[in-house]
Amino acid sequence: MPQGAVPPPRAAQSPRSNLLGAAAGRLHTTRARLVVGGIVVAAILVTISGLSRGDDGGPVGPGWGGPSDSDGVPVTVGPGGPTGSAATMAPDISNTPILYFATSADTSEYNHDLGVKIPSDAQKIVRFLPEKNFADLVDQNASYSFAPSEIYPYTVDRRLFIRTEVRPSESNGHTDITEYDPRTGRQLRGFGVGKPNSITGGCTAIVGDSYFYMVTTVTDQMDPYHPVTGGEFMKIDLSKQSSSNSTFFVGDGDGTQLLGAGDADGCPGHLAASNGELFDARYWNQDSVQNLMIVKRDLATGRPITAATRSWTVGDAAGFKDDSFAFDHGTAYWARINKSNGQLEISHADLAPSQPTWYAWKIKDSGLGGINWLSVSNGYLAVGEPSGKVYLFDTRSGTGSSIDLKLNIYALQLLYIPA
Repeated sequence: MPQGAVPPPRAAQSPRSNLLGAAAGRLHTTRARLVVGGIVVAAILVTISGLSRGDDGGPVGPGWGGPSDSDGVPVTVGPGGPTGSAATMAPDISNTPILYFATSADTSEYNHDLGVKIPSDAQKIVRFLPEKNFADLVDQNASYSFAPSEIYPYTVDRRLFIRTEVRPSESNGHTDITEYDPRTGRQLRGFGVGKPNSITGGCTAIVGDSYFYMVTTVTDQMDPYHPVTGGEFMKIDLSKQSSSNSTFFVGDGDGTQLLGAGDADGCPGHLAASNGELFDARYWNQDSVQNLMIVKRDLATGRPITAATRSWTVGDAAGFKDDSFAFDHGTAYWARINKSNGQLEISHADLAPSQPTWYAWKIKDSGLGGINWLSVSNGYLAVGEPSGKVYLFDTRSGTGSSIDLKLNIYALQLLYIPA
């Protein structure tokens, strides 16, 4: 912990068109299985009973319900569509934590013209409401070996985005990002980025009508004149509408360069947005001393605001791993794993004072062996790892619960929308 850290005070207990929703329904905690788009979602996600398709024959988005399978028999949802009987509505998503996670399954597609199988990954994004035992499929993607792509959920300030990254580690890579209404699944707008960038690099964020990103650094051994490209910190203005499609596709192309490649103020990998502000964290060792710096970035220049920069030295850094940072309405959150006992430690600090104090929760039974994702939304945190184990934590009450999805995931985001 940073010098001066103390235990937290006890808090009072707190009472493309529509998104693909081919599997939407109410879940029952039984020993049955939940099969969403051909993927088994076990543990707390067990049996699905509430499936529907839209009036036009297509899938419906989150917030819409469908026929209910009241006997609790597992339902497989595939290309042919779901089946069911009595109608039911999806639960209200207000005042309840929502997990969006991405998972993939190795599949292949047989090309009848060529007589060969083309390897691919079938990727799914699932929405899960743990408190209401409800899950549905919100998007899917097929990534082929000759044109690799991945889909990711992204949440910020009560907003939901789905991003599709195509060849993110190649110089000709690009990203398409679409915003959806999290209640109805209706597409609000979308934009494209013609330069390679990836959410996995920790240097992408959306603040209001601006998209900030760092261009992926690419090494091309076939180009002797430009062997290394990327590293610039960019900003896209999303308030500008495209003349070709003013409804859905907006933005000013690849945007404006704020910082050049190699700039000392560039993104170190913890970029995050909250409540209309852009934050970043830098965690580094210098002269055998571990340092932590949290900054608020200027939305016009991308550079840290000196008056809003906070710094600490960390005396026990060697005893921890997987340090992860997130921000929520002026509060910084820091999650890490104790190497000696495996405890999850979640710390928080109000960034308003010039010398903020960190308060730490130490959680013995989180079920996590590591941290790959830390997502925060309106007082709730989700900490997850690729095995599908997630720890959901309520910062208001200081209590949490472990969730085991029983399947591998490659992305995790949290959304909490107060009524």
